[in-house]
Amino acid sequence: MLYENYLPAAFGHTPTPEDPRRGAAELVLYNPTPDPCQATMTVYYTDRPPRTLPPIAVKPETNELVVMPGLAPDAFTDCGFWGAKIVSTTPLMLNLIDGVRIVVDKPRFRGGCTNFHGTQLHREWHIPYCLWLEWNLALKGDLAKAPWPFNELEHLHILNPNPRPAEVDINFRYRRLEHTTMHVTIPAERVWQWENKDKVPFNQSYSLKIVSSEPVSAAEVRYIYGLRGLDEWGMTVHCAMYGVPGPFPET
Repeated sequence: MLYENYLPAAFGHTPTPEDPRRGAAELVLYNPTPDPCQATMTVYYTDRPPRTLPPIAVKPETNELVVMPGLAPDAFTDCGFWGAKIVSTTPLMLNLIDGVRIVVDKPRFRGGCTNFHGTQLHREWHIPYCLWLEWNLALKGDLAKAPWPFNELEHLHILNPNPRPAEVDINFRYRRLEHTTMHVTIPAERVWQWENKDKVPFNQSYSLKIVSSEPVSAAEVRYIYGLRGLDEWGMTVHCAMYGVPGPFPET
C-alpha cells in the first residue's frame, strides 16, 4: 500500500539586487512505524512541468531531514514557489520549514519561518483569518499613531497536482464589507501563488472559502514588513495557516 501527502507552500531563491527575496527549505519526514520506508517526492512549480526525484530512505521509528536546494540542486535552485507530493511505503508525518524573507542591513526584526505538515487533497478549503494590514494608508502617513511598528501582507498558495486544470472560485468573506469572489484557472500539475498586498481593501479582516473543480491543497502565509514598506527592514514570516477542508455539515 502507498500513502500520499501534499505540501503547497515552499519557496526557493538566491537573493539578487533585482530580487532580494531569500528562500530555502528543510523537510523532515517522520516514520512512526516499525518498518523501513521509501518516500518519493514529486516537485510542482508555477511555470514548468513537475520533477520526480529519487526515493528517500526513512528508517523505522525515526525521522530523516532533507534540505533544499542541496537535495536536488537542479530541481530547487532558484525555482521560485513550489509544492510537492510525497508518496511513501509507510505512513509518514511531514514537517516543512520554509518561507520568503527579504533581509536588509540592520533589520528591525529577524527570523520567522513557515511550518507546514502534509495534507490530503480536497475540493473545498476554508482559511479562517486573512488580512492586509497597512497603517501608512490608514493613518495618511502619520505613522507616530501606529499601534505597532509593522504592516502585514499574505501569500495564498494552491497546489493542483492533477493532470487537468483546476477551475477555482475564491470567495473573500469580509467581516465588515460585501463578499467578493475571484475566479482563477490553475494549470495541470502546477502551483499557484497570490499576494494580497494592494489587491484587497487594507485593514479589512476576511476569511476565504476556496472551491475547486479538482482536488487541491491550500495554505496561507502571513508576513511582517516595515511601516514605510519592504525596503525599511525587509520582510519576515509572521505565521502560517493551512486551510481547513470542507464541506461543513448543513445546519
